[in-house]
Amino acid sequence: MPSRRIDAALEDTMLQRVVSHLKGRFTRCRRCGSEPHHVRHHGRPSSEPVQFGPVAPRHSLECRFGACTGQHTLLAAAEAEWNDKHAQAARRGRKVA
Repeated sequence: MPSRRIDAALEDTMLQRVVSHLKGRFTRCRRCGSEPHHVRHHGRPSSEPVQFGPVAPRHSLECRFGACTGQHTLLAAAEAEWNDKHAQAARRGRKVA
């Protein structure tokens, strides 16, 4: 009989893959200063209702210290959420007199 810990781990069975991008593609995290990772999620968690047919991959952005976006069908939507909630403010250049 499996332990409760294994049962809890199987509740959200989705394949997750980190997709590499060129450095500087995403805005850095305002808390830790690191650039987020693009995570592509395949499949459906068991908490969602059963659907027949293919499921589109979902995208999220996560920094290494825990800030993350929700799962979105488009990478652009995940990036917009990241920029709204977790991104560093743009630096302003010095004014030249």
